[in-house]
Formats: sequence, structure tokens, C-alpha cells
Amino acid sequence: MSSKRQTVGLKLVRSAAFLGFGYLFLAELGKFISFSNLPFATFWPAAGLYFCVLAKSPFKSWPILIASAVAANLVSDVLIHQLSIAVSIGFCLANTCTAILGALISRFLNSRFGLSYGVRKFFRIVLISLIAPTSGALIGTTIVQSTFGVNSFLHTAIAWWIADTTGMLIVSPVVCGFKESFSGKSFREASLSVVELILILSGIFITASISASQPDILTMTAVLGVFPLLVWAGSRLGLPGSSFSLLTFFSLMAYFTSQDCGPFSIGEYSDVTRMIVLQIFTSIVGISFLTVAGISEDWTTLVKLTTDAKNEADQASKIKGQFLANMSHEIITPASGILGFTDLVLETDLNSQQRK
Repeated sequence: MSSKRQTVGLKLVRSAAFLGFGYLFLAELGKFISFSNLPFATFWPAAGLYFCVLAKSPFKSWPILIASAVAANLVSDVLIHQLSIAVSIGFCLANTCTAILGALISRFLNSRFGLSYGVRKFFRIVLISLIAPTSGALIGTTIVQSTFGVNSFLHTAIAWWIADTTGMLIVSPVVCGFKESFSGKSFREASLSVVELILILSGIFITASISASQPDILTMTAVLGVFPLLVWAGSRLGLPGSSFSLLTFFSLMAYFTSQDCGPFSIGEYSDVTRMIVLQIFTSIVGISFLTVAGISEDWTTLVKLTTDAKNEADQASKIKGQFLANMSHEIITPASGILGFTDLVLETDLNSQQRK
């Protein structure tokens, strides 16, 4: 019992450390690729990590996990970006509400309809990504408006909601399916998947760099060059590989847009409007290609289940044949003796005493 408790405690510590450091890294990534003149990040990938870790953890471990995420949020806001503690606590409250609501919705769907895989799993993530950030957006926008005095509550709330929605939509499949994507694979297969992912990410980096060469609408054609790479990632690497490729693509495009480069920096539009257009574009592209990845996962799972069922049927047939062969041998041996003695008795003249 003591060793079991130590194992559970060690697992919880690892999960809290993973959430804390991962949250800090993703928070800094989101702020790095956002516009510097805005009081909040216009892309928040930490929301996807926060939601997934809570959804996959038991309720009793939530306080420690939430404390780890809040600590990372405070470090990012207060120590790195010099925000006040009061504003940072308000942002922590908004982010935590989003994560808790998303985890509760995920648990409800799993308990009501069971676990899902492939396309259905991704559509559940889409549903959660659309609903859960609403509470955090309202809280965060209220804090931003009262502290920084933004002009439009609605535009700010939409920008916050899309930032969380995009982060959950792109990051959640990576966190929720990364471990499963390598389970059951040999070292050679896993190495081949890593090489494919590196090639895909390299192609995305080259494509995004070309599209950011100048703010011309013609550079949008270069952005379309990433589509075959996303199809490759979805068909070969499933939801985790496809979503990681999307995360790389969106991070690059968001950074270039914040530097007034690329097709999304065209026109005299505000920074929030530019980022919202990029987020909507990325969400549409993400939903499309992650659906392809989900279908690919379903097909791969169906082929695996069919192959396993065929192998089990062949094994059962082989065992049945061996059983019948052994039983026929065990039956024929004594039966031959009985039949032989019966023939011998029938062909021999017996007296009355022997017949009795």
C-alpha cells in the first residue's frame, strides 16, 4: 500500500511539473507571437495544455495541478512581463475557469457517450473549444477593460475567446494523443515518424518564410503550399502530428503578422483585426485537416482491428484443428482395441458358459 501511494504521488508530481513548465513555455510562446501593444496574448496555446491535463487527471489531483498552472501564470505575468499581481490573478482566474469548464464537459461527454477516437474525438475537442473559453473571455475582458480601458468590450472578448479557442483546438490533440501515437510502434517505426515530422516542419517553415517575404496578396498562394504538408501529416502521423504541424504553421504566421509581414498584414486594419482574421483562417484550415487526420486514424484503427480479428480467428481455427486431431487419436486407439476384441469374440465358437 505504501509503495502504491508513493507511485501515485510521484506520478502527480510529474504531472504537476509537466503542466507548470509546459504552461510557462506555451504562455511565453503565445505572448512572443502576439502583438506587443495589446494587454493580452492573441494566441493562447497554454489553454489546450491546461484543459487536457485536468481532463486526463482525477478530481483529487486538481488542486495541485491548478496550483502549478497558476504559479506558472504568475511567473509569466508578474516576473517576466511586469504586470501587477492583481491583474495576473484575474488572468489566472479566467484561464482556470476555461480549463475547468472544458475538463468538466469532457468528463460529461465521456461518461454519457463513452470514450471516442479519431473523428469523433476531434469533434468533441472542437465542441469543448467553442464552449469552454466563453467564461474565461468574459472574465478576462472585464479585467482588461477595467485596467487598460479598451475601446470595445465585444471586440476584446471575441479576440480573447478566439485566442483560447485556437489554442485549445490546435494544442489539445497533441497533448491528449502524443503518448498513444507512439504506443505499439517499434523503434524503427517511431524513428521513421520522427523523420517525417521533421521534414513536414521544415517544409512548413520554408513555406511560411516565403509567404512572409512581402505583404502582397499574391503571397497567399505560398500559404496554400502548406496544405499538402498538412495532408501528409494527417494521413501519416494522425491527430497529434497534424495538430503539431498546425501549431508550427500558426506560430510562424502569427509572428510574421505581428512584424507586419505576410498576407495577413495587408491593409490599414488594427492589430486585433489582423490577428482575428489569421485565427479564423487557421481555425478553418485546422478543422479541415484535423478532420482528415481523424479519418486517417479511424481507418488505421479499423485496419488494425480487422487484422487482429483475422489473426485471432486463424489462431482459434488452428487450436481447434489441433484439439480435434488429439481427440481423434485418443478415441481411435481404445476404439480399435474394442472393435478387435468384438470381432474376435464373434468369430470364436463359445460354449454356453462363455456366452453368459
